[in-house]
Amino acid sequence: MGLEVQVISVGSVETSPSVVVTGENQRYLFNAGEGLQRLCMEHRVRLGKLQTVLLTELSSETLGGLPGLVLTVSDTGKKALRICGPRGTHGFVRATRHFLNRPKFDLNVYEIDSNAPVVKDENMTLDAVVVTAASTTAAPTDNEDEAGPSKRQKLPTVTSVSYIGETPRQRGKFLIQKALALGVPKGPLCGALHRGQDVTVTVDGKPVVVTPAQCVEPSLPGAAFAILACPTVSSIAPLTKAAAFHKFQGGETQLSVIVHMGPTDVVTHPVYVEWAQAFGSSVQHIVVNHSACPQSTVFRASAALQVQLHDLFPTTFPPAHHEAAVPEATVLPFGSAIVGQPLLKFNLLPVAKQGVDRAGCLVPLATDKITAQTRATLTEANVVLAPVSTPAARGKQAGSVTFLGTGSALPSKYRNVTSNLLQLDDKYLLLDAGEGTYGQLYRHVGGDAAKLEELLARLHVVWISHNHADHHLGLVRILSERSPELAPLAIVGPPQVYFWLRDYSVVDPRIEDKFLFESNGFFDVVGPSIKDQENFGENESTIRAILSKQYAIKRFECVAVKHCHLSYALVVTCSNGFKVTFSGDCRPSDALVQHAEDSDLLIHEATFEEGMVKEAKAKDHSTTDEAISVGLKANAKHILLTHFSQRYPKMPNVSAEALQRVMTALDLMSLSFDELHVPQLMQVCQLLMPSGKDDADDDGAY
Repeated sequence: MGLEVQVISVGSVETSPSVVVTGENQRYLFNAGEGLQRLCMEHRVRLGKLQTVLLTELSSETLGGLPGLVLTVSDTGKKALRICGPRGTHGFVRATRHFLNRPKFDLNVYEIDSNAPVVKDENMTLDAVVVTAASTTAAPTDNEDEAGPSKRQKLPTVTSVSYIGETPRQRGKFLIQKALALGVPKGPLCGALHRGQDVTVTVDGKPVVVTPAQCVEPSLPGAAFAILACPTVSSIAPLTKAAAFHKFQGGETQLSVIVHMGPTDVVTHPVYVEWAQAFGSSVQHIVVNHSACPQSTVFRASAALQVQLHDLFPTTFPPAHHEAAVPEATVLPFGSAIVGQPLLKFNLLPVAKQGVDRAGCLVPLATDKITAQTRATLTEANVVLAPVSTPAARGKQAGSVTFLGTGSALPSKYRNVTSNLLQLDDKYLLLDAGEGTYGQLYRHVGGDAAKLEELLARLHVVWISHNHADHHLGLVRILSERSPELAPLAIVGPPQVYFWLRDYSVVDPRIEDKFLFESNGFFDVVGPSIKDQENFGENESTIRAILSKQYAIKRFECVAVKHCHLSYALVVTCSNGFKVTFSGDCRPSDALVQHAEDSDLLIHEATFEEGMVKEAKAKDHSTTDEAISVGLKANAKHILLTHFSQRYPKMPNVSAEALQRVMTALDLMSLSFDELHVPQLMQVCQLLMPSGKDDADDDGAY
């Protein structure tokens, strides 16, 4: 039996540590942070046989991508998925009922509240080690029990689960020639012998008992691995005292590989280091949440395109952030420690082939080569770029629009799911926030953590168009990462989004006091429904004051559109008259045309390409032509199309006449309000991204 431990992702701004253990007929996934399914789709990580997801703790870092993963796996036809995690896991899964509706898909939830096997079959036993620690400012000491509580500041408790996997001894090689010589015929009796059973055969008319020892080589030792979760310094003491690890530190049994999910301050702490050293010098240690882990993007196709477009249109696309080779080893004072990389493997079985496998690891982008090839492509196509010009005069509104995600339903190689960032003067407003929005914000600021922190401080309002998961699953990570010193983030959206955030905050209290919510109904152009009035309205005046004070917005109007229940478009009008309309997901409508009239900018979904009206009607979406028609009827000055189906062209086709007012959005494209039309950009993109199905979806990774 072959068995491997693979690092899917490491701790970075874009992704969180995730590991998959793969055998012949099973997959066990440890943690599912944001961006997981996009990474798996692009890099062909096969999760088709995924049986169980095991969580090390409950936070946006470990389960931010789990709802999206469940939706994707259920849509492949699988009937069930098992989710194991600490106490509260059931509450998390129950919270997803507000948007995740798969009644025929069985989610089996197992809450781990004691040290016990969570998986036990013929291939592997997986034991859980539960640690609950009071978060404190004090570090553990050898005399932890003597440290008085008065000396430490008490914070909420942190529960984490580590996992120990062990395989049974491997059957020795079956010696077929010896079996035949003993009179055992080929077939079921040989199989029984290989499984360790005595068999009786007839030799010269007499019954003869043949034992496995006569024709099977001695069994080989199995293998063991550990996934260690130690999220805080306060968790070190109870983890290092856990009895489940003792047999691996006394020579009785040997661990082959340990994946350390603790952050840098944990895995370099003297108490943790001393404990790790006790596992012996032959253990391979892999740290996946260390500061030395690569911070460059794992979404290589998108990053390569970003390199190309930044070189050609430097004011429209940000530079790809730091690309550097990953050190093969880092200075850690225990055993053989290596820095985890996305897609790094450790071959666990067979034991003879045990070891690290870097063959599939990502390598730094050859940016110079990419830009040179791009320039050559343009030259061959006789495309000559005009020099970048400065707008003749400043428009009435300073700011920009940035497309953080331009795909629909699922992420793909080139497009993340929906999110749009409006900058009004020096303040920011998000229109939808699909999974991975936080990571896209990081890429937008060029991988500068300080700039990202400043952007979050200037982000005061998020508007959610409707309750589909691809439009709001990124909220939790954004809330988790915002400083608790900031004022609560105002969120306007459908009631179900509030109920999701409310229930999630019980599981992960970090976001509990970080937002205030109001229903879209209180901004509806026809007024709130009776149900809205009964359940919401408390924060309407506060949010209207924020909109006025922070953004100088005088009208913030929600227009009901045809899509799912309680779907809205948004019309934003600033005090200077500047007007932006965002369609959300919808069929074209006269109401939207009316309220979008004379918009300076109309952002409209264009899920389906020209000629697919039937499909668009069936899904309550719009085609490219329909979206453009809405803009023309509304007399919008600029029309930007987004939310493209991931199963159709990478660049949708737009007629030459329409291109005078229309652009199709790309991820990370930023357009100043002074220049919402970039000549030649669409021509270049058609050249670099020819129409055709995104090959990330050819057969999927699931």
